[in-house]
Amino acid sequence: MEILQGEKSNQKVHVFENYMFLKSGGSADGHVVYYRCKESTCSATAKSTANGLRVILGTLPRHDPDLELLDKMRLKDELRRLARTTPQNFRKIYDEVCPRQVPFRILFSRFYRRVI
Repeated sequence: MEILQGEKSNQKVHVFENYMFLKSGGSADGHVVYYRCKESTCSATAKSTANGLRVILGTLPRHDPDLELLDKMRLKDELRRLARTTPQNFRKIYDEVCPRQVPFRILFSRFYRRVI
């Protein structure tokens, strides 16, 4: 299960089979973690062992995965990781990593930050 930074600074999005889930709780003994679909209108659920090695879908999602949003979140996560670990400025990191399809000013505009 892949873990990405969510829309909010303290939010983590857990990705399983290209579907995005948010942590919704855990068992009392701490061995099982429960998740719900990120889409508010979807009732899909999943659970995993505390170490995340085994994931079981409970209710299946009734929608297609949002691959465009997922790609953008992965891109932002990669940019954040490189910004923390390399001495280059952010613009140089962006130019090396990003395809020319998404202009810098659009990816980091106020409107876009609200969308993802």
